[in-house]
Amino acid sequence: MSRVKLMKKVNVSIGLLQGSLQGGAAVETVSFTFVYGIGRDGLSDFESCLQDAGCGDRLLFKVKAGNLVASFSCLSAKVRPLVEGKIMPEMLTFDVEILGLEDVANREIVAALARSASGCDSGDSCGDGCC
Repeated sequence: MSRVKLMKKVNVSIGLLQGSLQGGAAVETVSFTFVYGIGRDGLSDFESCLQDAGCGDRLLFKVKAGNLVASFSCLSAKVRPLVEGKIMPEMLTFDVEILGLEDVANREIVAALARSASGCDSGDSCGDGCC
């Protein structure tokens, strides 16, 4: 089975759990694909949580609301729709599912590195001032 590792393309689905500590269900989810380990500052806390997970694995990622951007790094723009305009508890719990893993072509690595070096990998501003 393929596992999350450096330079793998990772497709994830993420939902913010309602009633995080009470084991509530995710009301809304977002899905996106990124190249694991390409960020300017090394692995984010979110990426570290995914290390060695396999396709189909589900895991919980907990983060303090005040650390959301730092914990997701430039991927934070991808999860922003889950939290925008909502009153957040101090601790957020995200339900994460690994939807797919793929090898990355050399040209994709070069493109991802160029985006990372010039700002956010997502193409959106993450709000941390790097873009």
